[in-house]
Amino acid sequence: MTDSGIWVARARAIANAIAYLAVWLVAIELIALGAAGLVAAIDHQPGTAARAELTWAGDQAIEPALNAATANLVSLGSDVDRLGVLGRGALAALASSQWDDLDSAVNDGGVLVLQIRAETDRLRTAVLA
Repeated sequence: MTDSGIWVARARAIANAIAYLAVWLVAIELIALGAAGLVAAIDHQPGTAARAELTWAGDQAIEPALNAATANLVSLGSDVDRLGVLGRGALAALASSQWDDLDSAVNDGGVLVLQIRAETDRLRTAVLA
């Protein structure tokens, strides 16, 4: 094969690769647009402010329970934050070989985990009710 034949073969191979990648890119974009269309079609708000009268009674009935659940979640969040502090303290105690502090942090953390679990169960039950 001559030098010009080699260049033609290489150019043809590169052109084929570019065409293949272009077709592949178009196919992927069509799939993505189709998926986006499906998501947009099924993702809609259950109600708008224009028809608030349809949900007003239910909104008023659930509001006290939601306020109580929000307060419980705030309390639960502070317990989880305290658990994080205890975990970092236990890690620091482990790194510095302070075994009494480590035992104390692990024990306090275990008690706190049980409290968090109990509060989570109570909150889950209240929300499901």
